Amino acid sequence: MHRSGGGRVFSKSRRPPPPGDGKRYPTQIVLMLSLLLCLIASVPPTSIGQPIAEAAADEAGLSHLLALTLEYDDSPDPRFVAILKNRSSTDLNIVARFAELHGTFHIVANGGTETELYLPRYRLLLLTSTWFDPTNKMPADAVHRWDVRLSELVDLHGRPMPRRQILGSKVFLTISRVAIIPSGLQSSFVSNNAMQRSTPIRIPDGG
Repeated sequence: MHRSGGGRVFSKSRRPPPPGDGKRYPTQIVLMLSLLLCLIASVPPTSIGQPIAEAAADEAGLSHLLALTLEYDDSPDPRFVAILKNRSSTDLNIVARFAELHGTFHIVANGGTETELYLPRYRLLLLTSTWFDPTNKMPADAVHRWDVRLSELVDLHGRPMPRRQILGSKVFLTISRVAIIPSGLQSSFVSNNAMQRSTPIRIPDGG
């Protein structure tokens, strides 16, 4: 309201806000949330992103087409050899980093304490990035090997583990980001539908 010079009082007329004023009302919010949920539900999982839970990966049922084994060479420069094998009877399109091992070494000491070791670049990716892995054609019964020196590996904090600290320990390897593109499918698939875990090996105690 405002008062004129003659003392009379005038009321300002109230008009409804124009369309598109930026306000959101309860009905609009509910409709927008419903639409968003429908869109999320309709998007299939892809090869992009971090690994899903192990139970969900097992449901994909493709892990058995591959086999992961781990060997240890207790030389003056100790090293691990990881071997991934296509044990199916057909060629497979594998989504994994063949040029460098993207896997986690689990070092389980005699007392049960577990330490995870990584190649430095893979550790950095896990901490900072979402990335794409290449597709590799793997013939039936073929194998791929990664040769990794113990001196190359670091823990989550970037610290190396001396040889003396792994003596007598059990070690196994997991590769979480490995997928098989099902036949005839080129785009949508679970990013770790073939995640692998090797059978544990025991490191000699040096005695």
